Amino acid sequence: MADPAPPAGLVSAPSVADPSRETEIRYRAMIEAFDGLIYICSADFRVEFMNQRLIERTGRAAIGEPCYEVLHKRSSVCPWCVNDRVQRGETVRWEVLSPLDHRWYYVVNTPIRHADGRISKQALILDIHDRKLAEEGLRRNELKYRSLFENAPVAILAIDLESGRILDANPLAVELAGWPREALVGMPHQMLHPPDHRAMVEEWLQTCLTPGRPRSQEVPLQHRNGQTIPVELICGGTVEIGGQRLVFRILRDLREKYRLEHERRQWEERVNQARRLESLGVLAGGIAHDFNNLLMVVMGHLELMGRSLDPDSPARWNLVEVEKAARRAGTLCQQMLAFSGHRAMARQRLSLNDFLRSLASALEPSFPRQAPVELRLQDPLPEIDADPGSLRQVVLNLVDNAREAMTNRSGPVTVATSRCECDRALLSGLTLGESLPPGPYVCLEVVDTGCGMAEEIRRRLFEPFFSTKFPGRGLGLAAVLGIVRAHNGAIGVDSTPDRGSRFRLFFPLAAPMAPSPEEPLPPLASSAAQAGTILLVDDQESVRSVGQAMLEELGYAVITADSGLAALDLLETLGAKVRGVLLDLTMPRLDGMETQRRIRQRWPDLPVILMSGFSHSDLERAQTIPGVIGFLQKPFQMRALADILARLPAPASLR
Repeated sequence: MADPAPPAGLVSAPSVADPSRETEIRYRAMIEAFDGLIYICSADFRVEFMNQRLIERTGRAAIGEPCYEVLHKRSSVCPWCVNDRVQRGETVRWEVLSPLDHRWYYVVNTPIRHADGRISKQALILDIHDRKLAEEGLRRNELKYRSLFENAPVAILAIDLESGRILDANPLAVELAGWPREALVGMPHQMLHPPDHRAMVEEWLQTCLTPGRPRSQEVPLQHRNGQTIPVELICGGTVEIGGQRLVFRILRDLREKYRLEHERRQWEERVNQARRLESLGVLAGGIAHDFNNLLMVVMGHLELMGRSLDPDSPARWNLVEVEKAARRAGTLCQQMLAFSGHRAMARQRLSLNDFLRSLASALEPSFPRQAPVELRLQDPLPEIDADPGSLRQVVLNLVDNAREAMTNRSGPVTVATSRCECDRALLSGLTLGESLPPGPYVCLEVVDTGCGMAEEIRRRLFEPFFSTKFPGRGLGLAAVLGIVRAHNGAIGVDSTPDRGSRFRLFFPLAAPMAPSPEEPLPPLASSAAQAGTILLVDDQESVRSVGQAMLEELGYAVITADSGLAALDLLETLGAKVRGVLLDLTMPRLDGMETQRRIRQRWPDLPVILMSGFSHSDLERAQTIPGVIGFLQKPFQMRALADILARLPAPASLR
């Protein structure tokens, strides 16, 4: 099929009447060389010319047919047609997605003026589908890059490798450095670091340019305000974009990492300290228990010897001095028991404010003028459940330490109270606070402006036998810790050398009061009623021996047993003859609590007195056990033994 000739009379192309055959050949060659489709149509949309590529595309030379039928298979003019604009002399360029093959085309529509004044539309159509897809891919990649760059969870800098200047910075980099993006762009990247690290950063960056895995380095970043921020630099080599070599630097803020590591070390330290204190508490409690049993023997025999000596005997002075030393040893045992949480306590509801006012008025004369005690008490204040004796020891220890810290200084020792809402964060930072529930607590605070203490001393403050005082035994604050632990409380200590110290003790609020009628204790029996047989049960022969002597001195007959099982066997034989049982709590095989339970089942009316070298929980339990009329803390004196035995019901023969 012969190629159709260009339409006659076109201004921009030679007509068949043109004598210049060479111009026609040149024009035809240019049209055929065009890597696209060309057609010319009249004002009434009739095709006047089609190049060979368009003929091949449509399958025929559709000269004279409507362009919308030939090109778009439509029965009417295309809605997007620009023929009217071309007829007005406009050149229209546009991109269109063909509804036939769904490919993108670039179309240039130009007017061609004929010699007779007619205007035809020449359309040059170039297939740009592949280019369009590539551009769309680039655009999507750019959007992905920009989205990742802008929303990355780390700071990112794009750096020109040749100049070393910053080309772009994402929002986190802007925030981390403290400079606006406009100031960062163009800045040498080394300027983001302290002067003494800039050469090292540049040298490290150069080593990162070789292919391989991303390299990281921890360095300080200098914020605009001068603050130094620890960051991790990560560099993964270079990329080339538009002929420009770039390197991306990732900066990861390490402040949170260091904070968590610090908290982890503090937590581990608290756990280790708690374990050490727990181990020392078990050791101290065991030593104090055994030592109390020994003191029971010593003090019991001393008292028995004192009763047998003539009032004018020269040996009485020696006995008194030995007894004083034994009492001091007993005080040390009580401190060890307090630290271990095994000190005997009798809790009661009390107002901490009233307790402190009474204590301060009694102690005021003993404090020096340069360090008076100043009370700052919050009213009203909820009540707490506490043992007054133990609480007194706590306050005296803390105030005495504060007073000693004020040596050669003047200023008050402040004792304050308040109601405090403790959350998990606050409790976690306190000694003994990890296991306590959040909620309201009563806070006792002792503050001084004395010499303070270093951190290494503060960490060991509650360890038993650790003391910074030359004559100190290191049991005062250890006992405070044990007493607070026994009250289900917590302790916080803040101290700065040469600035002073602050001790805060947190106690849970007393439980709501419930009406519970208490049975009055039996009246003290007369001496005539002090008759009958006492069963003394203890696994240590020396304690049984001195206990028997003390009971016999008080006028009782005594039967002894070295175990709970032996005591039950004796009661099976002598049950009716036994007026009461003096029972040790800590024994092998069958302990005192289980022995008492079996006595209660078999002989429900037989009164029992419990005794122990420790613990406060033993006393608290004993006060609630039916059939138990009292508790003796070893070592005890004969007067305490006589007072508690006086609670025994009178023998049947004397009723």
